[in-house]
Amino acid sequence: KIINTLHEGHGYLWVGTEAGLIRINENRTNAVIYQHKVDDRASLSDDHVNVIYQDSRSNLWIGTEDGLNLYQPEKDEFIRLKADPNDDESLKSNRIHSIYEDRHNTLWIGTWSNGISKFSYHQKGISHYYTYPDENSISDDNIWDFVEDKDNNIWIGTDKGLNKFNPQSEEFVHFFHDPDNPNSFSSNR
Repeated sequence: KIINTLHEGHGYLWVGTEAGLIRINENRTNAVIYQHKVDDRASLSDDHVNVIYQDSRSNLWIGTEDGLNLYQPEKDEFIRLKADPNDDESLKSNRIHSIYEDRHNTLWIGTWSNGISKFSYHQKGISHYYTYPDENSISDDNIWDFVEDKDNNIWIGTDKGLNKFNPQSEEFVHFFHDPDNPNSFSSNR
């Protein structure tokens, strides 16, 4: 099953599947399959590829069901980034379902069940956003997608509504389906 594709600037077509990552050359005459190998720490962290993303620096990020991978083209291998419960500077979940870079070169990593991890090439550290009982948190920890608007707000699709995040105030505004309002969203997903 094909889950995600990306045509990147070097002519390759990358295809993410439930059984690994495939790189197809520009002429479509050769394909390389990348899969998880237990004894190879430079292999893909998991075969189930959820998202492929190329950032503004041409880095290729691969989100899987068991970790985030950064492709190293000069070595044709991967650097694995994994959640570590003892490290606040690590991802908070290995189930990576979305990746987005905003116009300030901040990478937003959407996880399944553990919210958002974000980091910037310009600042040290990693920030995390989770669901809390208060109103100024994300509405759900299952993250589907991100997009940035002209005012630098980050819109985040979750399993329980749409969220608008203001990076200046660090506040979330939630938008939900209202069954009594025919003009509201048709669903919270």
